[in-house]
Amino acid sequence: MANLNRIKLVLVEKNKTGKWLADELGKTPSTVSKWCQNQPFTLQFITSVWEETSPEVADALVILTEEACSFRNDMVLREEDALKFKNPEDARPVFQMLLLMGEGYAARYRGANAFDFETVMDDFEKNIAILRKNFYKEEYLK
Repeated sequence: MANLNRIKLVLVEKNKTGKWLADELGKTPSTVSKWCQNQPFTLQFITSVWEETSPEVADALVILTEEACSFRNDMVLREEDALKFKNPEDARPVFQMLLLMGEGYAARYRGANAFDFETVMDDFEKNIAILRKNFYKEEYLK
């Protein structure tokens, strides 16, 4: 649970406020407050951070990214999940494919005036269905 509240800790370490982060990211202070209260990140937040250029925010994001990668791997790539694959060794490369796909979506919409979250999620879910169909064991395709 401590990993989820890392934003608040980094703000304290950098002697910055939630209001400062909100101003830097173009978000409302209440949105940043929600992030600091362990509410989950969203694709919109990740997309907005993708374009961040402030060195102080970038430094904080490097720390958060490293810890998030470790946390993500612990949470997502559990042994019981790998066993759902026809070949359990495929779990890590498929997960890497999903990460690259997410980065691709973020890159596609970087600097865009509009971002249709529903359309992106529909497309992402179609791609996940294709991966499941090709990599999961039959009993997990229900």
